[in-house]
Amino acid sequence: MADATEPETDVDLRPDENLVRVRFRGTFTADEWLAALDGVVADPGYRPGMNVLHDLRDAKLDIPPTGVGPLLAELRSRVDRWGEGWRYGLVVADPLTYGLSRVGTTWFGGAPFEISVFRDADQAERWVRRG
Repeated sequence: MADATEPETDVDLRPDENLVRVRFRGTFTADEWLAALDGVVADPGYRPGMNVLHDLRDAKLDIPPTGVGPLLAELRSRVDRWGEGWRYGLVVADPLTYGLSRVGTTWFGGAPFEISVFRDADQAERWVRRG
């Protein structure tokens, strides 16, 4: 495993299950977060509309308060390339990240996919797979 501060991304694409598992470990800046997600979309096994289970339990986001809005706006600007009718389940470890992530989901109102935040990975996977 990488040093605790070095960002590491594990991606498990399962086209036959219409599922992408993404796990972040270490400390991520906004640019590193975006680059990691761009890498998923660029993978030949990825196809728009795949459900995503994104595990952040072992990650820390090194983003100043003034950087959260621009990051969410940039993510929102990219949703068209991810397809329609899919689910994005975000798994977090602590109550603060859970609360902030829930607030962040409001930026995606009207997006062509569903998003939800969880503290339990099994619950998140069940929700994502129902999509």
